[in-house]
Amino acid sequence: VDDPQFVTLDTKVRCRRHAKVSAHVVERGELVLAPVVLERGAELGIRSGVGAGGVVAADHAVDALAHVEGGAESPDGDVVVLDQPRPPPPQFLRVCQYFIGVPLLLLGECFATYIALRAVELFPSDHLLIAVWLFRLVQCEAFYLLTVALKRLIIGKFAAGKRPGTLRDVLRRWLLDRFTRHSLFLGATEPYVNTELLSWKYRLLGARIGSRVNVDFFDSVEFDLLDIGDEVVFGSCVVLAPSDDAEDLPIRIDDGANVLDHSVLLGGVTVERRAVTGTCTLGPKRHVFPATSISTGRVRGAPVLLKFQGDVEDGTSKLPEADRERVLEALAAHRDPAVFYAFNAFCAASALLLEPATTALELLPVYFARESYAATFMAWVLAQIVPLGVLCLAKRSVIGAYATGDAPYYGDLHHKWVFMMALGSIADDVLDAVQGTCFAAYALRALGATVGEDCCLFYGALLEFDLLRIDSYASTGSACDLTCHTVENMVVKFAPVTISSGASMRSGALCMPGGGLGTMATLSAGSQVLKGEVVPAAEFWSGLPASFACTVDDARSAFEGLRPPATEGEFTPEGIASALGLSLPGAWKLFAAKARGDGDALKLFASLSRARKVASTGGLSKRRTLPPFHLRPPHLRPPRIAAALECTELKARAIVQGWRRGDADAVAAVRKARVLLVAKHLEVDEDNAKAVLRAARAGDENSRAQLQSYRGGRGRGRGRGGRGRGRGKGRNVRALRRPRAGNGMLVGALVVSLAA
Repeated sequence: VDDPQFVTLDTKVRCRRHAKVSAHVVERGELVLAPVVLERGAELGIRSGVGAGGVVAADHAVDALAHVEGGAESPDGDVVVLDQPRPPPPQFLRVCQYFIGVPLLLLGECFATYIALRAVELFPSDHLLIAVWLFRLVQCEAFYLLTVALKRLIIGKFAAGKRPGTLRDVLRRWLLDRFTRHSLFLGATEPYVNTELLSWKYRLLGARIGSRVNVDFFDSVEFDLLDIGDEVVFGSCVVLAPSDDAEDLPIRIDDGANVLDHSVLLGGVTVERRAVTGTCTLGPKRHVFPATSISTGRVRGAPVLLKFQGDVEDGTSKLPEADRERVLEALAAHRDPAVFYAFNAFCAASALLLEPATTALELLPVYFARESYAATFMAWVLAQIVPLGVLCLAKRSVIGAYATGDAPYYGDLHHKWVFMMALGSIADDVLDAVQGTCFAAYALRALGATVGEDCCLFYGALLEFDLLRIDSYASTGSACDLTCHTVENMVVKFAPVTISSGASMRSGALCMPGGGLGTMATLSAGSQVLKGEVVPAAEFWSGLPASFACTVDDARSAFEGLRPPATEGEFTPEGIASALGLSLPGAWKLFAAKARGDGDALKLFASLSRARKVASTGGLSKRRTLPPFHLRPPHLRPPRIAAALECTELKARAIVQGWRRGDADAVAAVRKARVLLVAKHLEVDEDNAKAVLRAARAGDENSRAQLQSYRGGRGRGRGRGGRGRGRGKGRNVRALRRPRAGNGMLVGALVVSLAA
């Protein structure tokens, strides 16, 4: 749960594994925060999410891999009504969790730590690095063996059928889930990705796994219900969930199938021979993926069948000849015991030998602790920076630069790629620490990525940096997958990923290799752009796979209802761009210059603030310009007004000021004074004076001449030839009658544009 102060969870709400609740969106130079509400009895499915402003109604569920955000309508099938009430938890479940489960978990950790300490005593070493490395290795393995003993002796086997729902059944699942999510269990399994050793560790927990399985770490609890065939390829972050509230159903993955990154398979799913579940694929309950098919995503609760690829070994493959030869080459190497087990040894050795390097960097401040506090601090800073430098040097010496192309399994490039994947773990901490800062862009540039200016970067996975291009003012949300590879039939395919200027990937979004986002485009949270697709400029896409939902402006307008009103004096990049005729990136540069303290930018924003303040008080739109005293007509001179209206001169000045502000009474008083003064000057009554004023406005020359004499002989057509009056005075009268568009009016037009 991100931003918990903005999140409301009602009673009986349930969030299943890897579900995410986030109340913020970062894009286009601003952080948008909006409340998230999960009403009574709501449920979040596996790897689902609720974004800023999202609301899940009572007794509704967000389906697995679905995401709900505020300001946007959810696609059909993302939110479903819970047709059956969820069974209540067994009596005394919480008591057993608190007083049996938690102490048992802590005792297991203590037991593993004790075994590790005894191992250090039995194999003493004068080198602290070796002692710490041995301690960590033994501690993780001891905890794993304790988990296996717990599973076999106490928890027992899981069998297909209806769930009993008893206290023992619920408690044993919860307990095994806690043990398999513990950091020590992860430390005993995750380093051995792509090795037969990891397959054996899953077999000891009850899973049936065939031979030569390219296994990655996957998340599961009911391991006894997993049946995995030979030569299966797993991607990262896969969830296998055979159980729900009603029943336990086995999951079967046949020979040669591929279950790729971020896939979720539910109970009763069958992945037939050579079938491929692509990245972010949902396998709903009892679904069957046909043999040699390629599926991806989820639409209305079911995966999307893309095509049938055929079988490369029986001659039905539809791949081009060059691709088919690469697949056959990888399969031949995979079935060679010498090649297969040599690769296993290479992967295991990489993980085991890199662990001391990580430990040495963590212990670096300890070596300098005796010197001084400053030396210790500098050693700590060095320990944070060195891993990034090591990764940069290793990438340049081992890989050089990633390029578009294919790499069959067990080839030279594949070995280098696996080594860099393992080595990248040493820099995970520093890359995670700089997310969202300017240092993230510096780090990615150092590793080979092309990153523009003023980008806001969060990420979940990074590897092929040279193929990643992020242009200026783009943003990526947390847990976004920015890798540039896919694995198909034991062939790693590399292709570039491009995020154009001003584009935004929200939390958990994914752009497949060869895809990209156009200028100012937005990819919704948890959505996926397929290979070779590009989100057009200024469009908002969402879904698995992603498709057009609306324009970016429409999506932003829908979000405006969730945003609090702007405070007085606040400017937005969009408003500045519209008012000054700039592009949005140009407006962002003005904001960046203001933040840096640039003098010209500060003056510009100060002028805009003054103009907005004048406009907000009504002065700019209604306040009238008063000419200098010697150029004013008689009805705008306080002494003449006082004489005409028979009032004090102080009150006459107040009338003039009110006329400037547009006060209705003051305007009426000035008009009355003008009529009286014109009548006195022409020696006529008030009605005839009003008639002269009306005729002058209608264009009557005689009436205009009479008013010219009333004004003192200054007017249009008389300035040059008028007696005793020069050319300049005539120009001043024209300025009085028809003011020029000076700076005040320009600022007024600017404020009107900003308001629009």
